[in-house]
Amino acid sequence: MNRITNLILSFFDLVEAEGRSFRIQTERMLRGIMVLFFGGVLLTAALLAAAFGFYTLLVFFLGVSGAAFAVALMLAACGMALIKKGLATEHGQNAAQPEPAQNENKEAASDEQTK
Repeated sequence: MNRITNLILSFFDLVEAEGRSFRIQTERMLRGIMVLFFGGVLLTAALLAAAFGFYTLLVFFLGVSGAAFAVALMLAACGMALIKKGLATEHGQNAAQPEPAQNENKEAASDEQTK
């Protein structure tokens, strides 16, 4: 009976420790998400302000419609570059991948150790 009690107590100690770790990791993740969100909002505002400044500069040279078209092309190019970068990361093209030879050597070494 004492062994079962110790097992149950050690299980709940483990659950408590994992709960603390989970809470800490959740707080870190939420803090990172908030920083990214507000950073994105500020970056968007800065990009729009720069686009407006570029627009007012181009109005003198190209007229209203030409300046609007040039700024729209600039913003579209920035957006497409970000989308392309996001898709490349999503499909793993920018991720570091281990070489298969290293994995085979590790498996062979572990097989030899078990024999």
